[in-house]
Amino acid sequence: MVLKYNKYLITGGAGFIGSHICEELVKQGKEIVVIDNFKTGLMENLKPFWVLKQCKLIKADISDYKAISHHFKGVDVVFHNAASKCTVCRNDPYVDLMTNAWGSLNVFRAAQEYGVKKVIHASTGSVNNNYPVSFYGTSKMTAEKYLSVMHEYYPDFKYTILRYYHVYGTRQDDSDNGGVIPIFIKRIWEGKPVIIYGSGEQERHFTSVNDVVKANFAVSENGYLRHTIHNVVSDVRIAINDLAWLIYKLMPNRIRNIEYASAKKGDIKRFKFEKGNLGFEYNNDLAGELEKVIEWYTQKYRTRQKKGEYVGTVTNCRA
Repeated sequence: MVLKYNKYLITGGAGFIGSHICEELVKQGKEIVVIDNFKTGLMENLKPFWVLKQCKLIKADISDYKAISHHFKGVDVVFHNAASKCTVCRNDPYVDLMTNAWGSLNVFRAAQEYGVKKVIHASTGSVNNNYPVSFYGTSKMTAEKYLSVMHEYYPDFKYTILRYYHVYGTRQDDSDNGGVIPIFIKRIWEGKPVIIYGSGEQERHFTSVNDVVKANFAVSENGYLRHTIHNVVSDVRIAINDLAWLIYKLMPNRIRNIEYASAKKGDIKRFKFEKGNLGFEYNNDLAGELEKVIEWYTQKYRTRQKKGEYVGTVTNCRA
């Protein structure tokens, strides 16, 4: 989808999803402003496509209004993807609140102050139909509510909310605070047991990051989708137990070792939602996409090993 505006601001642009949005914008020759505090974002996510004439990088935290607000001047559309992760909120709900709620309000205020045409806000399925069971879901739902209130105060303020469900793809964090797919890949690659929290029967709806980018672009262009909420979710639904075995299947010649630990607080067993139509077909080939993701992480780990950086002991990965 070719976008019509010229200048875009991406919060959390050095992160997993944000960097994929940035990359597609740069390919279209758009001017971008990236705001990231680099607590989880990485420069290596931006380097492959960074063009100095098109790109501006701001190292700042969205909780600091003065540090970020003036960078919204002249921006047409904001893709707000900066967030404190669900895994972080369990350990520090204050940071979760300051980023996902207060920080989001700062983004919305700055967008309104400088006349941004539209804000695309990345929310989450963890709001659980407005009944969150985690700090993370609560803070993300609060940000959603701030948007509707902003529109009440400022009728010309335009926004769309996208609720993400278990996005996966390249560049995703593979640390213990990262996504379940890269965590499983890394542990299998290192010859360590896969750890599943709870029974493993909890279901997840995995969506390719490429489809998430399409969703962001789709709602940024369509005026009739303003002031609405859309679930960004493919038809892929799989239990965590089955996911682990699928990844093992795609990474053969490994000792299959799964360990179970206590379920995590705030973990949703099954998600309920209504799937909307954003005008494109989702990629539902989980196995096919996982092969590409495994290949990407394999190359990453092998490169690190060649540089003398320790990344496990297993070197005979299929990919």
